[in-house]
Amino acid sequence: MRSYRRLTALLTLVIAAALATVTTPVRPLAQAAPAEACTASDDCSFYLSNSFRGGAADAAFAVGGSPNAVTVGDWDGDGTDTVGTRSGARFTLLASAETCAKTTVFAYGRAGDQVLVGDWDGDGVDTLAVRRGNTYYLRNSLAGGQADRVITYGRAGDQVLVGDWDGDGVDTLAVRRGTRWYLRNDLRSGVAQTTVTYGRAADTAIVGDWDGNGTDTPGVYRGARPAHACNASAIQKEWAARGGANGSLGAATSAETIINGISTQTFQNGRLSWTASSGVVATGTGGQAVGGARFDAAMIISDAEFFNSAAMDEPAIRSFLAEKNPSCRAADDGTACLKAYRANTSTMTSAYCSTYRGGSNEDVATVIAKAATACGINPRVLLVILQKEQGLVLATGNTLTAARYAKATGLYCSDTSPCDPTYAGLPSQIYYAASRLVQYGVQPTAFTYRAGQVTAVANNPSPGCGSQTVPILNRATAALYNYTPYVPNAAALNNMYGSGDSCSAYGNRNFWRYYRAWFGSTGV
Repeated sequence: MRSYRRLTALLTLVIAAALATVTTPVRPLAQAAPAEACTASDDCSFYLSNSFRGGAADAAFAVGGSPNAVTVGDWDGDGTDTVGTRSGARFTLLASAETCAKTTVFAYGRAGDQVLVGDWDGDGVDTLAVRRGNTYYLRNSLAGGQADRVITYGRAGDQVLVGDWDGDGVDTLAVRRGTRWYLRNDLRSGVAQTTVTYGRAADTAIVGDWDGNGTDTPGVYRGARPAHACNASAIQKEWAARGGANGSLGAATSAETIINGISTQTFQNGRLSWTASSGVVATGTGGQAVGGARFDAAMIISDAEFFNSAAMDEPAIRSFLAEKNPSCRAADDGTACLKAYRANTSTMTSAYCSTYRGGSNEDVATVIAKAATACGINPRVLLVILQKEQGLVLATGNTLTAARYAKATGLYCSDTSPCDPTYAGLPSQIYYAASRLVQYGVQPTAFTYRAGQVTAVANNPSPGCGSQTVPILNRATAALYNYTPYVPNAAALNNMYGSGDSCSAYGNRNFWRYYRAWFGSTGV
């Protein structure tokens, strides 16, 4: 369906509102007897605009009869949309909005059918289809008679949408069920060819060619708040209304968009996120910058970066460790530098990773690469965790101890109890830490933090230190909060390379700081 028809769909909504009680756009009512003709002053008059400037209508006219549905389409293939009305099963389609000349008048379908408009054969002319339950009766001409094509698709209770999903010039169908969109690229019965999750179940669905590439894609409208706002965005206005200082945010660096059900927008100096229950929450607005960016509690690292297991291979990991700690020397008791560590590893298994096959005399680069590949985790993530938990990447001399290797990634080591000895040792700590980071996303409801949640995250293990409201935008950030359940406070962020105050915690701050410093970007 061509993009200009999407604009006239807005006209349909306006007209439907004006028709008030005599209009049921989704399921037209049968008329018991012919209605009296409309006059120019009646509610069934049409007012059309050819621009977005507002003001008086460019065309105004009335259509005879009291229609119970309004349709919009290009009935003659001239590239201009005009209106049509339906009374019972009788259609009146206009060739011109200026002269009110009738293209044709005909009957099709039944009074209770749902009416659809589309270019079903790709000839540039819109025609009609009617829907009964999950059966569709399509015509390729503007005339009464039998359907040219009959198909079944979806369920009777589905919302049906029309669009050119593959850009071939032929309109086909999609059905929407809650947040799931089921699309077909041909007019045949059968199962969906493409399935998309988008929006919320309560949203109003719209379809359009939003970028002019000839392909229609989904959109949603959500009550009083748009999912996308341009220029002075709705999320900024709400932030200002709640006392926020918009000037401190700087210019917008993205449009307002939705990530895992949370509306969010980034700015030069921070991020605003919104849900109906939480209102607007600002993150990333303060603290010392690292590499030109500030810590953003809502998205510490992107999913694409976090789960990119191909980011480094074994030689790259080996070179990185040598480069980061070139002068490392072993401890007096012989405890090796991380880059020189070697061990015979056992075979390890996990429900969330492929099997780690044990090997002889494996160095840490081999262990990290094998664990990263098995679990689908970025090796950079594992390197940073080794540093932020036990400082092993940069440790040298007598700061290297067997105890630090035993709890290398801090896995199953809580702040209030000893570590679980089942997972002691560098290979186990690395492999099962990677597995745990994956598990958080596979079983989100089994853990405290999950993507799409706006929740309180503690500043520190001490309850007296309070918490911060954090919109957790993605799976990777949720994994980090489950692994280390604290968010850095202002004192920790204002002294990025040192200590904050008695209520500061540093795990997630240090993860972000090392990642930015070592690898340039967290993908946010």
